[in-house]
Amino acid sequence: RLDRKALEDILARVSWLLHDHPQLRELDLNPVAVQPAGALALDWRATTA
Repeated sequence: RLDRKALEDILARVSWLLHDHPQLRELDLNPVAVQPAGALALDWRATTA
């Protein structure tokens, strides 16, 4: 079974990050690995204004 709660946590943290930092125009997390005990963005890229 995959750790759905960990994926939900990543999505919530991304939402708050974008909310708290309006200068972020784009955030790309690809891929996100969801395991039985956690989730991790293996690569990411951010674009600012």
